[in-house]
Amino acid sequence: MPLHRIRQHPALDPLRGHPDGRVRRAGGGGVMSGGTGAAVAVVEDFLAALGRGDRDAAARHLADGAVMIFPGGRRHTTLDELAAASAIRYRHVDKHREEYEAFTDEAGDVVVWSMGTLFGENNAGVRYDGVRYVDRFRLRDGKIVEQRVWNDLAQSGVLDARAETEIEPQWRARASGGEPAPPS
Repeated sequence: MPLHRIRQHPALDPLRGHPDGRVRRAGGGGVMSGGTGAAVAVVEDFLAALGRGDRDAAARHLADGAVMIFPGGRRHTTLDELAAASAIRYRHVDKHREEYEAFTDEAGDVVVWSMGTLFGENNAGVRYDGVRYVDRFRLRDGKIVEQRVWNDLAQSGVLDARAETEIEPQWRARASGGEPAPPS
């Protein structure tokens, strides 16, 4: 089974589509076609909608009976459940989606891996950035049937910080130049 890889680059949007619906690979060298390119576009749109808080747009990409499994084995079957559980942990979270890998498995489902870093604000109002994540999606008939999430939020300690100075420099919110913001 072929593995298709897309890397995001600030100067190139890898999800910019071709007229025939294929998805361009970052760095040139061809395009992804068929179900894997379309599946990556679904995952990108789903994650972007969640990041901007648009649950209705995100829900359009979930199959009936979809399950989302988060660190600690926390399972959610609706975006309302996910939002309620997330509100206990942080005010906002979003993803710098840096890389996708996709393939079609033996059952015909498309598996998409999304990798990058998390940024957001914890419930104490402390901003964070640069916390690693990996999401694994399984899509069937163009809809997400499963999402599995792994991240370093617990390891980083950013959710418990009461002040930015309690966060290790590598996880502090970024200044405009991409470097950690100076302590306030």
